[in-house]
Amino acid sequence: MPSPERWTEMFDPGLSEKVLALKSFLEKPVKCQPKAIGALCKMYQYDLTLRCLEERQGPLGVFMFLGPSGVGKTELARVLAKYFMGSDDSLIKIDCSSFSQPHMIHSLIGAPHGYIGYNEQPFLSEQNLLKKIKKQEHVSRDPIADRKMDLLGSQKRLLLARVKIIKTAMTGMEEDFDIKTKFAQALSESHQALFEPKADGKSVIDLLRNRETREALISLLTHSARIELENNLSSIEDASLLIELNLLIRRTIFTYRESETKLVRLIEELRVIDEKLSSGDDDKDKEKENKREPERRLVILFDEIEKANPTLHQLLLQVMEDGKLTLANGSTTNLRNAFVIMTSNVGSKAIGDILRKRGIGFRPSPKGELNRDLNELALEEVEKRILQIAEKEMEKTFKPEFRRRIDETVVFRPLSKTAFYEILGYQIEIFCEALALTEVRLLVDREVRDFIISQSLHRSEVGASLLTHKFKSIVKIPLGRILSGQNFKGTIRVAMGSDGKVKFLLKE
Repeated sequence: MPSPERWTEMFDPGLSEKVLALKSFLEKPVKCQPKAIGALCKMYQYDLTLRCLEERQGPLGVFMFLGPSGVGKTELARVLAKYFMGSDDSLIKIDCSSFSQPHMIHSLIGAPHGYIGYNEQPFLSEQNLLKKIKKQEHVSRDPIADRKMDLLGSQKRLLLARVKIIKTAMTGMEEDFDIKTKFAQALSESHQALFEPKADGKSVIDLLRNRETREALISLLTHSARIELENNLSSIEDASLLIELNLLIRRTIFTYRESETKLVRLIEELRVIDEKLSSGDDDKDKEKENKREPERRLVILFDEIEKANPTLHQLLLQVMEDGKLTLANGSTTNLRNAFVIMTSNVGSKAIGDILRKRGIGFRPSPKGELNRDLNELALEEVEKRILQIAEKEMEKTFKPEFRRRIDETVVFRPLSKTAFYEILGYQIEIFCEALALTEVRLLVDREVRDFIISQSLHRSEVGASLLTHKFKSIVKIPLGRILSGQNFKGTIRVAMGSDGKVKFLLKE
């Protein structure tokens, strides 16, 4: 007898190398959102395998991002665009609150025939999108090289600011020197001006002995004045006063010359950076080895889609179905290689109540604040409730034909306290990398990180947005004031003082 048929289970190899690279890239800046990142990676994996077999190809994926503010919805879209296009500004973002009226839609698709602006290319024309692609084609797709180019650009902006500060200071000193020279010449012509009493009964020497008026006269004497007047000084005391003032003036001259030296060095550093930016990298062989062909995948973000007029929703139907957009002049824009992402705040009040743990089977937190230490099961429950509420609200806002064309609706989790520390750590890492190019090493103590986090958790409705602002106000801005106009090179430690204030400790 013939042996019966046997079915063998196929082995799932998991994510490919390309998809794993995308996943790793997205997880660095976007924390605590595994489902959202997984949804994008899953769609990318399908694009690399069987998507080409579909008879009707829409866009790469259509996603609806839901969840509280400040948890990474827009940031994830921005990082996704950066991965495929290589630049922070490559995201095509459309603020839907600007399209609340039907006629505003023409800024996206162009004006109808016979109307003003008919011959102009609209925002979503294929020509405009191709310009954006070509603008980014020269950028290496190696994440390390991308970061290096970003840091070189940051260093160039910093050096240009320092050059401007030094030039302004030198201009002020030149004007000051001119005034001092004229005063010294006047003293040289009349030696007795130092000793002869004025209308108020005091001579210049008397004013020099007075602490209140000495500082004003310090800036008015130069080395030439001492040479002209040294034979007419009445006492050793008078001579020592004038020599002391002369030393202070010479110190100012030394500062001017030192500024000239700094300026020459900064201009040379700018020249080197320009060469690196123009070549794409300082190691051309390494660039050729790591460079990959750019993958022409656009990311289009429709932010707060529920605020748009239904005309925009209707316009998106053909994009979601066929991956094409028909413009007012009859031409079409191919969006089959685009991720279409929409964010929405539907049901925001009810979602806010859930995030404060009201009515989901948990004990309410004090003052309705968000408990950020929920376990995995609790987070799953929160996500399900948010999705249920959002879907009900979406039924009121979007038509059925619009909702059924969405490939995946993703609920973003509220950020845990651990996620806040990870986000802050990433922001500090990026900031330290930028400072390292100026030969400044930054160390941020754990106590300072705790302080920044404590200042950022009390407003759960803004998520990590407040964390970014607090890090900037507590560390970045004060450090900028300290380093302004200085050529400091060494280590800076950010620590908490005994008075509970943030301190900056320098070590050259």
